[in-house]
Amino acid sequence: MKRLRILFVIVLASFFMMSCSESTISDLLNNELGGPSDYYEMMDGYWVTIGGSLNTPGQDLYAELISVAGMLDEFFGNAEWDAENSRWVYQYSNDTVVTTVYVMAGSESGEFDVEWTVYDGTTLLWDGTGSYNTGSDSLKTVFTTSGRKVWFQFVKSTDDTGYFTYIVYEDLTAPIAPEVYVPSVFIAKIWAKTDLTQMYGRIVDEYPSGTPSFETFTAAANEIYDNPPTSWESWNTMSSASFYYFNYVSGVGLSQGWASPAL
Repeated sequence: MKRLRILFVIVLASFFMMSCSESTISDLLNNELGGPSDYYEMMDGYWVTIGGSLNTPGQDLYAELISVAGMLDEFFGNAEWDAENSRWVYQYSNDTVVTTVYVMAGSESGEFDVEWTVYDGTTLLWDGTGSYNTGSDSLKTVFTTSGRKVWFQFVKSTDDTGYFTYIVYEDLTAPIAPEVYVPSVFIAKIWAKTDLTQMYGRIVDEYPSGTPSFETFTAAANEIYDNPPTSWESWNTMSSASFYYFNYVSGVGLSQGWASPAL
């Protein structure tokens, strides 16, 4: 009888430890990797408030930004722990097309590397890489699909009041004339407060002559990943003499249009 009691205690302790481990993993995923969700919710809140009032190219760019942020939020929010390989895995299938995302267990510095692929059977359609830093609440990723190229970074301000966003987007299918297709380009810098009271954005719709392609421009871009700008004013210069701006202030409203750097 005594041996049975000891065995019961061991089994009960083992069950408790397994439950605790699963809870710890869940907490880590929800808390340590919560930045993409917080960022997406904030940007979606602004979309609900001003998205329908934005003009092109502001609305076009912002719609793509929401799409990218929502996709990353889904990856992080629905990943499951793979104990054998010490990583989180997200997988989504649509007929023969399978999207797989790996979030590698973080280092002591709080940085998590991300890899994702999309296969149609055994054919690789596209892939991407990224990193998320819990200390600075910042994320970066770059990927190519059959229809677009995206270089995307966000970082929370040092005072925790808002997020900086830097995105380079290239549409690989946009037509400008019958049977003629050239990329449609957006380069944008955005500053938004987490309380949804202020947002400022600037957009350029072509690459500068010195870095005339997605690859050359993004290679030369000053990253904000784990490196928040000191302020919007110090960072809002654009790579062209002409850019589109949109400014939103709660209680004042939305202003937008084409302007010069003197704005």
